[in-house]
Amino acid sequence: MSNVTLPIAGGHSDQGPNRQANQDALFVEPARSPAMQSGALYMVADGVGGQQMGDEASKIAVQVIPQSYYQLRQQPDTTIQQALLRAFEQANSAINHRARELALKKMRTTAVTAVIFEGKLYLAHAGDARAYLLRGHGGSGSLQRLTKDHSWVQEQVDAGVIPEKDVAKLKGRLGTL
Repeated sequence: MSNVTLPIAGGHSDQGPNRQANQDALFVEPARSPAMQSGALYMVADGVGGQQMGDEASKIAVQVIPQSYYQLRQQPDTTIQQALLRAFEQANSAINHRARELALKKMRTTAVTAVIFEGKLYLAHAGDARAYLLRGHGGSGSLQRLTKDHSWVQEQVDAGVIPEKDVAKLKGRLGTL
């Protein structure tokens, strides 16, 4: 994607109606960060409902992914794609390590990360965290979904078992997938 700009970025999180704790975590690249030479990174992580310590998993993800990404981008010939993939792998390892320390069976988060570099948008995501492109604004704006969920429900849609129109109803019955 070309000609992508984000002159102002910020974030807001809401606990939602079904959880006792807010499991969201955000990372917004400071506007004048020295890391901007590697691309501006923005990230949202959301602990997986029904799993233990999702709030901690999402916090680990937003600490490890940006730190790892920027360290990896300092290495010669490391592409944005390579750095994002490795940063996600390192976050996954850190979350699994913390789960073992706490003697937990499962501690998970979803994550979506956007990097803007030289007018291009790069995305990486895990789970059902989504990225959308907003075209226009106000009443005339439109959203285009840019990512595809990594979930059991999406697998069933892809296989033709569940119609796309029934996905929202299923998520309401099954909880976070």
